[in-house]
Amino acid sequence: MGPAWVTVREAIAAGTLRVSDRKVPAVADAWTRLVRHLTLSFSADLGVTVSHVLPRRLAADAAARVQAVVTSLVSTGTLDATLRVPGAAGPLTAVADIRTSQVRVSVHVPAPQEGTGARRLAWLMKQLKEAPDDLLVEVIFAGRADTTCERLKDVRDDATRLLTDRSAEIAAFRLTRTTPMGTKRSGVRGAFVPSITAAAETFYAEVVQPLRPWTPPAPRMSPAATEAAEEAQRSATTPEPNVDSA
Repeated sequence: MGPAWVTVREAIAAGTLRVSDRKVPAVADAWTRLVRHLTLSFSADLGVTVSHVLPRRLAADAAARVQAVVTSLVSTGTLDATLRVPGAAGPLTAVADIRTSQVRVSVHVPAPQEGTGARRLAWLMKQLKEAPDDLLVEVIFAGRADTTCERLKDVRDDATRLLTDRSAEIAAFRLTRTTPMGTKRSGVRGAFVPSITAAAETFYAEVVQPLRPWTPPAPRMSPAATEAAEEAQRSATTPEPNVDSA
């Protein structure tokens, strides 16, 4: 992350970091390069083009992108990036929380658009059989700001614990795993960059990769249309009676 990394990290911990600090842009630029490396690494490993999800105004403006990272780093003490993997159940987001020395990696998964809340939960839980026990399962409800959240190991046998209100419609799920963040500037063991890379790649392999996006069933014909089609088929296959010529 460059020679300014340790100084910036210590300033965040002390609460003294400011946007005007000359060392912050260097760390922000290093983060954008790390995210670029992540997208390329995922693309090479998966054989698809993995992209960094950015607002349009930032995608085409490198300086504005760095400034946005600076603002986030100073105001929240975090560095974050969202990656889109074609065919994956949802986008993958990695957050490096400097204040807590933790890395949070998550995926936002749209829920099935049919069935009861219990059935939607069952759809998800069936796909998390091999996921780590410390995975956080958060349920997002339509039209509600509040969510429910439990560790996977606590809801494997009874996922309805996440459904405190049976009338609430489940709109999506957020799956999150937290791991220690490396704090060292360089080297492999205990370093920041490898901790981010390992957290993202492990989360994808253990959580995201086994997930399959929900797809709606094919539209069904009405009973009347089905009956008419069957009648037409019978008529087409019924031989006409022979008529003797006079």
